[in-house]
Amino acid sequence: MRRPLRAHGIAAVALLLALLLTGCTVLASDPTIRPGLDVRRAAPERELQVAPPGPRRDATPEQIVRDFIQALAGSGGDFVSAREFLTDAAARTWSPDARTVIFRRTVQVAPIDATSPADGAADEPAGTTEGSDEEGTEGKPEAQVPLPDAEAENPSDSDQAPSARPQDLPPLDEDDLVLRLSAAAWAEVGRDGRFRELPQDTTMTSDIVLTQEQGEWRIRHLESGFGRWIGTADFDRVFDTYAVHYVYRADRLLIPDVRFIPTDRVATRLAQLQLGAVPDYLSPAVRDDIPPGARLAVGAVPIVGGVATVDLTGGEFGADPEARRRIWAQFVATLVQVRGVDRVQITLDGNPLEIPGLESIRSLADLEFPSTAASAPTTPPLVRQGVFMREFSTRPQTSENDVAPTPPRAAGLPAVDERWHDLALSFTGGELAGVSGDTLSRWRNRFRYEVPRFATDLGRPCYDSQDVLWIGGTGQLVRERLFYVNAAASPVDPLRSRAMPVGSGWLTGRRVLACQVSPQGTRIALISDAGEGTPSRLDIGTIMREANGLPTTVIGPQPIAEQFAVVRDMVWLGETSLALLGQTRVNAAILAREGTQPDTADTGDDATTGDGSTGGESTEPAGSPDNGDAAPSQEPDEPEAEVDASSADGAAEDPVPDPLAGERGVLPYLITVGGRTTALPVILGGDRITTTGGERDLVIRTTDETVYVRSGSQWLPAQDQGRDVVVAIR
Repeated sequence: MRRPLRAHGIAAVALLLALLLTGCTVLASDPTIRPGLDVRRAAPERELQVAPPGPRRDATPEQIVRDFIQALAGSGGDFVSAREFLTDAAARTWSPDARTVIFRRTVQVAPIDATSPADGAADEPAGTTEGSDEEGTEGKPEAQVPLPDAEAENPSDSDQAPSARPQDLPPLDEDDLVLRLSAAAWAEVGRDGRFRELPQDTTMTSDIVLTQEQGEWRIRHLESGFGRWIGTADFDRVFDTYAVHYVYRADRLLIPDVRFIPTDRVATRLAQLQLGAVPDYLSPAVRDDIPPGARLAVGAVPIVGGVATVDLTGGEFGADPEARRRIWAQFVATLVQVRGVDRVQITLDGNPLEIPGLESIRSLADLEFPSTAASAPTTPPLVRQGVFMREFSTRPQTSENDVAPTPPRAAGLPAVDERWHDLALSFTGGELAGVSGDTLSRWRNRFRYEVPRFATDLGRPCYDSQDVLWIGGTGQLVRERLFYVNAAASPVDPLRSRAMPVGSGWLTGRRVLACQVSPQGTRIALISDAGEGTPSRLDIGTIMREANGLPTTVIGPQPIAEQFAVVRDMVWLGETSLALLGQTRVNAAILAREGTQPDTADTGDDATTGDGSTGGESTEPAGSPDNGDAAPSQEPDEPEAEVDASSADGAAEDPVPDPLAGERGVLPYLITVGGRTTALPVILGGDRITTTGGERDLVIRTTDETVYVRSGSQWLPAQDQGRDVVVAIR
């Protein structure tokens, strides 16, 4: 009985093995190797989307407007929730990207009498920007609307008296309601992504028309160009900085132009900006090979497997391989900034935009374009101690009694008499330049050479990476305000090494106080004023050069520090950012109201305090009162007590502590070429700023000629002290 069972078991096992072997044979019958999952690359992380709620049932008109503003802070780009607050007609005409207004803390909502103008009210254009007056706005009947707390109620909204007459409204129906939206705005971003900080006390206003649909209030009219209004924190969350690139006409270089764009559909937005017009402040210094009328064929840039595909249509794309190479370089440099993009593919109506001789384009190197990061000079920084130029160490002092060893003298450089100031060092470190009165001198091979007189009111000189020495001054002709010297030429050659004017008509009537050329030599930052006692400003110009690298013209201006009343010094940190010493208009106004504002043109007085502002919300000054040997970043030196004539004994009174001591005056900031500022750790009395590398390597000299280096969130006295710290091409 058991033998048949065993036989059946053996047969079953044999059958099972046969089936398995047959299955293996079938699986192995196709020898083709097929791709599986890419284990080397993770899928790009999906951005965290913020979807605010839609309208509440039975919401009041004020609640509808308030919740609509909160919905504008949503991310994702479709604004589904925000459009639910609008009628169908208003939703079709509203363009969220038309403009972005960035406001501080709260907005205000007040009813408007749409039937007749208020007494004494003047007509106001749509989207009015006003300079607020504290006395005029005090007690104004407007409802404070806290954001982003959508649930906060303001029972006084409905009790507000009508405000000024409405702005640019359509014909109104009997049951329509008009509300005025207003906020203290500090910046705005245009459709083109250009960021602009607004003057102090700017009040943005906009009138909104509401109507009832099926018993619920909805917005039926927004002013043309309304766009979106968001608070500072939301702006930092849903916007980011990117660069659109343009090809420099004088060389195979790319000039980055900073834009602020929402973080949704980034590749598509950047491609559309790249197809847009060249900014006036860059043209004609850059090439424009993208033909007019070119656009995205499908209105989007898909990203698949790390490849961003730009399918173009329209326009007449020529067959010039160099023009195609430049177009490719622009899109590659711009789109590889996007997270998840490793490569770029450009097509024309679905067909590859080919460059003869190039089968595969993966990077700028394949196109023979360098990255925008220029090579740093290898010359060590120098410090002037007495009359000798010595190598400068960026190490801070370890203690108050620390006695630093005398640094070695710089090879090949002579002693420099102290009457020469504002020294500059060439890219190779083999030449110095300095100013004394109206004389510019160059030091080379231990000898000093005077540049033949060419101007008065000389500013601070600078070198660039192409062996050109720049300096501002007032020339014989009214348009001569900026000059260059061919530093590659021997200083003993009076013809080749004389100062020559650079075309810069936009500087007419101004006095150039300082200059700094960007690391790759395509842009120049200029501090200028209109004469003694006038405010200074910072502008950026684009340099046009001859084939030999000598400049001919500076195109401009591109103002980037309009929120500053004083700009004392600046230094490039890269192609898109600078560090500066300056005083904001907010601080200047505070000091002026208190009667303590120093002369804005006097760069010799010690700075006192700063607001630590990033352009939006005020922040506490960095550093700590217990800094030990750190820079005076909190309180200025205690002034000498004055005799109070009204006191009986004439004794000096103790000075009253100033609670704003850490929040005013000339302070260090970071600023992008796009114009956004960020406060650096506070230091008082800053007079000159430079860097031996980047943002973390900044060096500041104060008005008492003490040198400080940055150490995290504070400034510490440098180990090597001296009158001037000089860094090559800085």
